Amino acid sequence: MFVDIIGIALFASLAFTIYYLRKIIKLLKGGKGWKLITVGYILYVPRVALSFIDYPQYPIEIARISLSVAIVIFIALGMWKLVKDLRSVGVSFFSLAYAKYLTAGMFLFLACLSIRTSSFFFLRLNEQLWWVIARIFLVASILMFGFALRKIYVVLGPKTKEIKALMRAVEMKWMRDNLHIIPLYTQLTNEIIAHLIPIEGGMGVAKRVLERCAASHEILRGCEISEEGLNAAVIFRNVANMSERERYRKMFYAFSCLNSMLIDAYAVITSPERAMEVVKDGEEIIEHMRRVNLPVNNELIYKHRIFFGMPEGIAENGKSKTFLYILFKEALEPLLMKCTKSAIKEISAVARAKGIEIGSDGRVNIDAIFRRVHEIMPEESVEYTKSILSAVMRDIYPLIREDIGAEQTKKRFSAVFKELFENHCGAILKYGVLENLPEDIEIPKWCSSLKSGQCYLICEEKPIASLKLFNMLVQYGFKGLLISRMHPSHVRNEYKMRADVPVIWLTHIRGENHIAPTNITQLSIAVKDFAERGVEGIIMIEGFEYLIDQNGFDVALRFLESIVDIVTVSKCRLIMPFDELTVSEREFHRIAREMNVMSREEVEEIIAATESHAPSH
Repeated sequence: MFVDIIGIALFASLAFTIYYLRKIIKLLKGGKGWKLITVGYILYVPRVALSFIDYPQYPIEIARISLSVAIVIFIALGMWKLVKDLRSVGVSFFSLAYAKYLTAGMFLFLACLSIRTSSFFFLRLNEQLWWVIARIFLVASILMFGFALRKIYVVLGPKTKEIKALMRAVEMKWMRDNLHIIPLYTQLTNEIIAHLIPIEGGMGVAKRVLERCAASHEILRGCEISEEGLNAAVIFRNVANMSERERYRKMFYAFSCLNSMLIDAYAVITSPERAMEVVKDGEEIIEHMRRVNLPVNNELIYKHRIFFGMPEGIAENGKSKTFLYILFKEALEPLLMKCTKSAIKEISAVARAKGIEIGSDGRVNIDAIFRRVHEIMPEESVEYTKSILSAVMRDIYPLIREDIGAEQTKKRFSAVFKELFENHCGAILKYGVLENLPEDIEIPKWCSSLKSGQCYLICEEKPIASLKLFNMLVQYGFKGLLISRMHPSHVRNEYKMRADVPVIWLTHIRGENHIAPTNITQLSIAVKDFAERGVEGIIMIEGFEYLIDQNGFDVALRFLESIVDIVTVSKCRLIMPFDELTVSEREFHRIAREMNVMSREEVEEIIAATESHAPSH
């Protein structure tokens, strides 16, 4: 009777565990640790089946023990892999809710194996007693794993009909992807916050930064910062009703703003050097998150341009990888897959010289290039990426165009680079895109009108067109610096300026980001500091008439000449609205000699030509 009860319990516990195992396999696709544990517990099925074969039969008993040893090995390796992955991001395996069940099940099964092995090798033992004890341990170990699976499913699995409906079709893809995209963003943010909090007043600074960013980015509204960092649960709620394209774009710009301002705040409180040390490992943080938060696709980081959203100087290798991923996987690969076999073979031979592997079906394997980018210094990755882009446009693009036609090739490349210019212009200009793009690829009008390293004098009485142009370029992804006679709050409210764009107010009133118009040296330093960040930014000086009035014409002109030199060397762009009626004709010509002169009508034409395609952030 007792033996029958144990047999029924064994079947019941196995059915319970297999039920949740099936659900978890569907929920958690991928992950070596989970795969190994799953294989181990699947081996329970033949192991239990062998238990019902007449005993003792030495071949059967050896098979049972062999299966038991295999089960222990697979489960132990799986647990070791889980522990290793979690430790890499500072999480203790035994702090997880299901870990105690897995561990208990492991030890109980080892005890069961020990008893069965003892009864096999030492026949003098009371076999009936050992059989009963071993089965009890086996049932308990299976139940422990079943409880662990149930715990994971209750936490992660859909609980209601509403959630199940939400996760169907497109929304299911969104939820699955963004369970990892949002942690990828918040992990870097929380790393910076963790360094801010111990500093006196650091928590208050972090909260004020979040408040400023939330005012401009609805995704962050309602979020709070605590000792544990940013509350990501609110972000999931905020993006629930957004379209897929809108949520990705808004998430990118919200976190770009937040991370940049947090880093700047930390640099002010400590030092720029310490701030760089905190975030230099941004790429490694995200790579760790990718490895642990399975099943994150390797391409997810690059597909969603996460590295492009980091401040200048941070994770440069990751930014280069992102650009190369876009170039090969989004621009080239779809076209290559339409090429003829003979064309692919010819293109593959050309590409191989640069370490680019192209399969017979046109799919691109860029692992070798990624390894190269990962190994070199960050400042070298930009030049290396430029050389790859140049080679692709010079050698591969013409071959594709010749095989599938100019119109189809132009359409694909124009679409990819249009998206890049709209959303990440400031990040991609460093790779020499404009210099290497073939003439037939369409680019925004301002690209040809406003060239890097150039200064533009815009003749208008009030800086309305100039501020619209500046704001448009910032929306396109340029890092911006505005020096203005107008109050910063007026500029931000009137032109919906992003919160992460620094505005220097020309005033004699003392305050943060206030510079006296007579302090020409400090103004020059502010411009130089911005220009030396290594980004092709956009600088706007509004109120040059006021500088002339406060300093005299000659002093103001010398200041302008020094700014022109800084811009030329740094490859930034400078726009300066100016009312020519405020100075004499001779003085105006002296100013205009230093710059490219544009009329208000020309600026409005540029804005009109690109405004319909400008992104809304």
